[in-house]
Amino acid sequence: MTPCSINLVTYVSSAFKYLVKYDGKTIKTTVTNQGAVAEEWVSEILLVHSDNKNHVVGLDIKWDDSPDELVRNKCSVLLLCIETKCLILQLLYMDTIPETIKSFLMNSKFTFMGVNEDMSKLVSEYGLHCANTEDIRMIVTKRWLVQFGQHDLEYLVDGMFTLEIKKPGNDERLNKWAARVLNEKQVLYACNLAYVSYKIAHTIIVDKVRH
Repeated sequence: MTPCSINLVTYVSSAFKYLVKYDGKTIKTTVTNQGAVAEEWVSEILLVHSDNKNHVVGLDIKWDDSPDELVRNKCSVLLLCIETKCLILQLLYMDTIPETIKSFLMNSKFTFMGVNEDMSKLVSEYGLHCANTEDIRMIVTKRWLVQFGQHDLEYLVDGMFTLEIKKPGNDERLNKWAARVLNEKQVLYACNLAYVSYKIAHTIIVDKVRH
């Protein structure tokens, strides 16, 4: 099948991946509800980062306010990003969550950067624990003395990194994270969110090393 493109996203059907253009990079983004595909993503990350160094991973979650009480406000997707590799894991449609994913989140070599409320939802709704976490808001406040709310990453990256997070827009169909099939604009937005969490944390850590 020929890859199809819309704006900054290209879907490669043979690899079950989207190639997202962002920040001058091509971010390989895997969208899946299949355990085997998620395990393959984790295995690739562990292989690339097999050294003894500590690494940061951008983490975010998305949910919607569906009228269906079974999914209303429940975490629908888990977003992970490290360097130029992103995973959009559709937790809502997974029969079981692979032990590989659980082990990766508990791997002490990786620090997961997100917000505390998201970490709590992962624990309460799916029993997913992260061994090492940092609230992105706290580290930004300490580093740049900037106060911002839970949903102000857009402001931060625009002001300090001159990056724009591509929001899906006001179309309700684009904000339905409980959908079984996510559209390309949702993929772009989700990838952007996870990547900027990674970039902010990585930038702060690199700055610390240099100083």
